[in-house]
Amino acid sequence: MLYQEWRKILIKQKGLLVIAMMIILKIALTLQQGYDSDLIINRNPEGYSAYIKLYEGKLTKAKEQQLQDEYYAVVHATAELDGLARQWKDGIIGQDVYEQTSKQYYERIKNNAVFNVVYNQYYYAKEAPEERYLMDERGWSTLLAHSRPDFVLLLCLIIVLTPLFCYEYESGMDSLLLSSSRGKYQTGVVKLAIGAMLVMTITVLFTVIEYFCLDGMVGLKNGSFPLQSLKFFANSDYPITLNQAFLILLLVRMLGAALFAGCISLTGIITKNTVITLFISSVLIFLPYILFPSKPWLYYLPLPSGLLAGTGYLWGTVYESAYNDQGSVEKIVQFQAIGRKTFLFLIAGYAIEMALFYLYSLKKYSKYMLKRRLMHRKRNKSPLSLSLLIICCLIISGCEHAGKAKDIFTFDARDARNYGETAGYAIKLDEENNIITAKSIDTGEEFLLTREPFIQKGDISAIFVRDGWCYYVTQTLGTEGIRIYGIDLKDFRQKLIYNSVPENTEDFFGIASGQQDLEEMSRNTSLIYCLVLNENYIYFVVNSELVKINRNTGRETIIARDVKGGMSLVYYNGDIYYIDHQYRLSVYKEQEDNVHALDSLYTDNFRIENGSLHYRSLLEDKQILTYKIAQ
Repeated sequence: MLYQEWRKILIKQKGLLVIAMMIILKIALTLQQGYDSDLIINRNPEGYSAYIKLYEGKLTKAKEQQLQDEYYAVVHATAELDGLARQWKDGIIGQDVYEQTSKQYYERIKNNAVFNVVYNQYYYAKEAPEERYLMDERGWSTLLAHSRPDFVLLLCLIIVLTPLFCYEYESGMDSLLLSSSRGKYQTGVVKLAIGAMLVMTITVLFTVIEYFCLDGMVGLKNGSFPLQSLKFFANSDYPITLNQAFLILLLVRMLGAALFAGCISLTGIITKNTVITLFISSVLIFLPYILFPSKPWLYYLPLPSGLLAGTGYLWGTVYESAYNDQGSVEKIVQFQAIGRKTFLFLIAGYAIEMALFYLYSLKKYSKYMLKRRLMHRKRNKSPLSLSLLIICCLIISGCEHAGKAKDIFTFDARDARNYGETAGYAIKLDEENNIITAKSIDTGEEFLLTREPFIQKGDISAIFVRDGWCYYVTQTLGTEGIRIYGIDLKDFRQKLIYNSVPENTEDFFGIASGQQDLEEMSRNTSLIYCLVLNENYIYFVVNSELVKINRNTGRETIIARDVKGGMSLVYYNGDIYYIDHQYRLSVYKEQEDNVHALDSLYTDNFRIENGSLHYRSLLEDKQILTYKIAQ
């Protein structure tokens, strides 16, 4: 009988097919959603990983001294490099000495922002060095510091388990099964046992998939470190390691899955209808996440929602800082920690509740009074399976790669950042008044282009004019992300080209509020220096970073971190020429997708005309020389 029931739910009722599709969907969504990170780290993950690899682990006196020495060197790197450049220009030192000595300062300038992130982690660990280690928090924080539900897992459990009892009622098999003592009791026990084992196995599988996806994306090393090494768990009372926390999370979710299986089974036995069981089960599991997205009540309800989230039982008290009427900062409790005794009491209560669910389900099933059915409703599962397969294909199907056609266009950021001409109009950005004006070259008529203040948000930091369009970028200082708009000069229709500004201020299903603190606001205080667009990509420069955005996928990539601020930058036929921190002339080749420095070209000013690059050479007493660009 056990084999027959397994075969029925996995093969006949398409359970294996649903599980396989949901696994594919889970992997795709996990990889697409990524992991918790920081805007600064995202812009320089290599530099952050290098620092973490150097300093990770328990804090020691020697490691503290190394961090403090590196902090001093990073803070003074710009001044040291500028002084070294002056000595080289004045002839005090030679080119070889300059290049050799400037490398260390150059690297520190590129990695300045991510080192500050590591240095903040050091100050956090310094407060309690015995239970706080330096480590890469990104993967573990994603795994342990969120209470949002796993929609794919919950949907999979509901779809797979609903036919367990409903199928017998809707197919008329219950009349035959319940006509014997064995069918009354043994079948019920076997079905409930199979349901519990199946949902716990699926839950373990989905949790392990999330673990390995995160491990592959960002790494889940240092599982033996204390839980308090993650800043989110600074107030947690559990003296356990990260691996132990993950094991507790897994066990709690398994208990929640078994309780959820009892709820679905009992609902199916009472309603004897698939649609009603699907609806009631969905409401029972999803409603608590909607009503209590950031409250500890989620974990006290006698429902499986808190157990399937799992992580909140290990959290400490979470505070939110806010200004009171007197202007001082005070902490407001966002999430009250669940004590260890309370946690054990809740687990015991859930176990008793689960046992009662299963016993009552068995009682209800075995005492069902046989009734002759006038009609048997046929059920067709193929539309549901086909719909799920189509959804999976749509989600995991990738976008086509952008083409590599050469873009014949030249743009000098120094001359055209605030001005450009196209389609018979001269376009100008007035940064002081935050407006863009257009002047007809033929008639001299001047008018305002940005005439939709309710659509445009933020300050305009740069424009880019070409092919009858005026593009401009807006940003709000202190807020993450940018918006890029385009204005068609034929009909002056405005279009949103790209948007990376978070639309919500908080995680709807999580604890952490999306409101920025002062430290986060300081990361977004630099205006974009220039903006360039072609058919496939968007380029812009902010701070010292040259950023590329794929217009098809929206993916953002840092392609250079050494752009010298205030210097010349030219976009020429799809390639970007710029001056780096060592005053070398460097070029990003779009078709090759790499950056390299041009040999022996040291300059502080250049321009490109008719295939020739004219530059002021710092090696030849600032003479104007010409470099032929290979076509």
